[in-house]
Amino acid sequence: LCFHGFMNKTSKIIIGIIVVILIIWAIAAGVSKNSQPQANDPIRIGAIAPLTGWGAYWADGYVKGTQVAKDEINSTGGKLEVVIEDGATESAKSATVAQKLISIDKVDGLIVEFTAPASSASPIALQNKIPMMYDAVTRSIAANNPLAFKMYFDMDKQCYLAAKNLAAAGARHIGGLIMNLDFAAECRAAISPKARVVAEW
Repeated sequence: LCFHGFMNKTSKIIIGIIVVILIIWAIAAGVSKNSQPQANDPIRIGAIAPLTGWGAYWADGYVKGTQVAKDEINSTGGKLEVVIEDGATESAKSATVAQKLISIDKVDGLIVEFTAPASSASPIALQNKIPMMYDAVTRSIAANNPLAFKMYFDMDKQCYLAAKNLAAAGARHIGGLIMNLDFAAECRAAISPKARVVAEW
């Protein structure tokens, strides 16, 4: 079962706008380690983007959406800077990039795409008291980091609904093919026994 469908460019741009606005809200709420920005200080957001790697299909809309959001905010009097770095859609590179964005670029918040990059960036953001928005299905990152804000659907709910619908159609034994990432355990736990089917992986 595949839950991560392709989105058109317009949808990606809208998501980019929402992401940046939510990050600014988090910073304004005072969760950053830095003092509240002064009126003339720009807010600097670090974006760990999937410019390369398996998630690169997301890159074009992601970069354009971020630019649109920045331009819209700045055109109405905001002062926003966005530093985009390639996390290569993998853990080690994303951790290195998170360190660089926080320690060198002095960002006030992070945006991270996909589970593996977000999982590796989250402890670094928490250690530095930097708020982080992440776009992934797993809830474990937000559960372990009070400064992490999740956007995107929950894997356990989707797995439960899929299994429930299969059970309603008469299935009593289902097979699951899923990546070995954080959300795999969430999916397994949600399917059995709640959906009244036996899941095999």
